[in-house]
Amino acid sequence: MSFKERNAAVTLIVLVVVYGGYAAWLSQGPHSAGQTLLAYLAVALVSVGLAIVLAISFAVYAALRGERDEESDERDRRIGQMSSRNGYWVLLCGLWAVPLLALFGTRVLAANAALLLLALAEGVNYASRLYYYRRGV
Repeated sequence: MSFKERNAAVTLIVLVVVYGGYAAWLSQGPHSAGQTLLAYLAVALVSVGLAIVLAISFAVYAALRGERDEESDERDRRIGQMSSRNGYWVLLCGLWAVPLLALFGTRVLAANAALLLLALAEGVNYASRLYYYRRGV
């Protein structure tokens, strides 16, 4: 498994763990009425921060082990383009729901839907990378 493939796998795992935990926290139902928008924002920012810290930790660990990132060739660029396209389509299709949630739901619901939609699009991006590296594109 190459460094780029391993990086995609770790990033996908981090996304699933962090944002899956965040979605599980949200799905516990309505939270106490005393919670404000700032409470939701704090939990969302902690989730984003945790994802960043975990991704950076992996990169530092790989650098300390002496793994070097090989040069990108045409195959790597093509895989990146195709994977980004897949994530973009997920984001584009789901983004239409966010204004509707803002109109007919709450601001908190719309903001959480947007955050989870971004995480889902990135998950599709990295899952596509793994698939294309394994498929041999």
